[in-house]
Amino acid sequence: MSDSISQTKVPQDEFEVLQQLGEGSYGKVYKALNRLTARVVALKVVPIETDDKEMMDLTKEIRILEKCSSPFIVQYYGSILYENNLWIEMEFCEAGSVADMMRVSQTCLTEKEVAGVCANIVKGLAYLHEQKNIHRVRLPYHVAT
Repeated sequence: MSDSISQTKVPQDEFEVLQQLGEGSYGKVYKALNRLTARVVALKVVPIETDDKEMMDLTKEIRILEKCSSPFIVQYYGSILYENNLWIEMEFCEAGSVADMMRVSQTCLTEKEVAGVCANIVKGLAYLHEQKNIHRVRLPYHVAT
């Protein structure tokens, strides 16, 4: 297990959940306040079954994230394993994802906006490639703006 996954902290003591941002097959994502740092964060809560492979996959992903330092990759802050849930604390992106932007504006992105988003995605993927990491999710919901 990754050193940055705490098994001694209680997430409810550390975070104040402000609102749910999304939900998927992986779990739920919340906007939360880290009470210790006074930082607004994105908090991904992933239910952990007794599946060792699932935990190994998550641990591998966390090890990759904790080594990343790029303005084109969402910053990872830490994780807490508590009562069969993995709480993953990450940078909160105020504008949300590209899909969020499109939903809020109720319009398609302009050609110039698409070019900017694509350029940033390529920069993020290039960074991961330089670090010898491969990113498997390339959906608009996973691209922060």
